[in-house]
Amino acid sequence: MSLQRKEVNVVHKQINILLVDDHPIVRKGLRMLIDTQINMKVIGEAGSVDEAFTIAREKLPELIILDLTLPGQNGIELLKKIREQFPQVKILILTIHDDEDYIRKALTAGANGYLLKKAADDELIMGIKAVMRGEMIVDPLLTKKILQRYILPREQKQKQEEKDLLSKRQKEILILVAQGYTDKQIAEMIHVSVKTVESHKARIKEKLNFVHRSDFVAYAMENNLFSVDLKK
Repeated sequence: MSLQRKEVNVVHKQINILLVDDHPIVRKGLRMLIDTQINMKVIGEAGSVDEAFTIAREKLPELIILDLTLPGQNGIELLKKIREQFPQVKILILTIHDDEDYIRKALTAGANGYLLKKAADDELIMGIKAVMRGEMIVDPLLTKKILQRYILPREQKQKQEEKDLLSKRQKEILILVAQGYTDKQIAEMIHVSVKTVESHKARIKEKLNFVHRSDFVAYAMENNLFSVDLKK
């Protein structure tokens, strides 16, 4: 019974939040939204880096919702100071800045999340909950930009590196295997022994972690190899 009560207390533990934004009207709107949640409470507001650091030191919030545009020092500087002095405090960036440089600097400096001010109210509340669970949260509008800029090119580079692992002969055999030819047929087509074909297939499997013939087919389809002219 006591264990059950303990679990309930953890779930409903109040999250004390510090708002840092140089626009009072923005802070007012955020406070009204957050204070309607049963387990969240705004315990302080700040409009500058110095004021925010003073309140953070006095009240030790669990979470700071931080704008990056502040008078004097910018929000990144405050983020670094908080990380150094109070590493346990979660920091959720809430800003208008959607360019990659701001995102990179904030996440590198230790932000636990990055949301845009245009985010809907429920997205912000879900973001707060996610950050407090220990998750990293990035605004959905920014996710596509990050994928296009960093993740997708990396995957394309990896595929190119995989292709470069294969010799010209191995690429040729990979395509023929994917097209359904037997080892004997391939040997006759490229004028080598069956044993040589088998040896090349074994090397291809080792380099690309293939197990079944279906792996050859899938790889050829993904990399548009069926359209390659083997006569070149």
